Amino acid sequence: MSIQTLVLGVFTLAILIHSPQGKASEPSALEFLSGEWEATAPAPETGIVSTLRWSKVLDEQFYHVEYMRKLPSGSVFLGAAFYKNTSGESTTGSWADSNGELLPIEAKIEANVVTSIWGGSEKKGRTRYELVETDILIVTDWIKVRSGWKQFSKQTFQKLGLAVAETPQPANAGSFVTGIGGLFFRSENPDTLGEWYWETLGVNRAPQSYGESPWWQMAGHTVFAPFDHDTTYFGDSNTQYMVNFRVSDLDALVSVLKERGVDVDVDPKLYPNGRFARLVDPEGNAIELWEPANAEQK
Repeated sequence: MSIQTLVLGVFTLAILIHSPQGKASEPSALEFLSGEWEATAPAPETGIVSTLRWSKVLDEQFYHVEYMRKLPSGSVFLGAAFYKNTSGESTTGSWADSNGELLPIEAKIEANVVTSIWGGSEKKGRTRYELVETDILIVTDWIKVRSGWKQFSKQTFQKLGLAVAETPQPANAGSFVTGIGGLFFRSENPDTLGEWYWETLGVNRAPQSYGESPWWQMAGHTVFAPFDHDTTYFGDSNTQYMVNFRVSDLDALVSVLKERGVDVDVDPKLYPNGRFARLVDPEGNAIELWEPANAEQK
């Protein structure tokens, strides 16, 4: 169970106990924040990636906020919040994160700006969400110190709204299956192989307790496709599956892998959907690296 699941369970119980029933008034003053957002840190912090998701939950009475910040080292900071949905100029909420913080929120809402004051007497901070363009959101954080407010973060997020054509879904299925939650396969030495994926490709090892976080993927396309039983696409005919990882810079990753002695075969052809490379893990499982052709697929 992830921290998001635990936080959602705690907040949901508290909200159902203390909140009246009925949908929030429309239109929502927080609507401009809805959706998924991503920020990539510029130099010298290159490699830091943050994602932010605002979505209506609990019969649209609340906004659920999910935040993730991943460092090049692989360490991840996770946070989650609930804001009371409103059409007014202020609202309240609660914040929890993977550092063990559980803090109240008081927020002021202006035109395309939300300023949240979080914490209490012992620790207090301020976060400002400002929509500067239709798809650009600037998020600035301050902490309260004796001399006043000290800024400690400023990130520029871009909205990840994807214009994807609707595909007919089986009855009563599309509303429930939201993505791939895990990939499980047999191994001669699971610990060693898990370590290889962590050290080579940066894929977090499976959590060993509820307090640990699994690998957090960036939002993007996932292709789910059975192949013919006699396909040669996976390489070895005994290989029953192939994992495809989306990557942001194929050439840079291939260079790093080759420096580490990993044999990588780069396909020289540029396809309409991007570029590809192949390798195998220490137990012979096929791996494909895919650099999407456009930002909407990444």
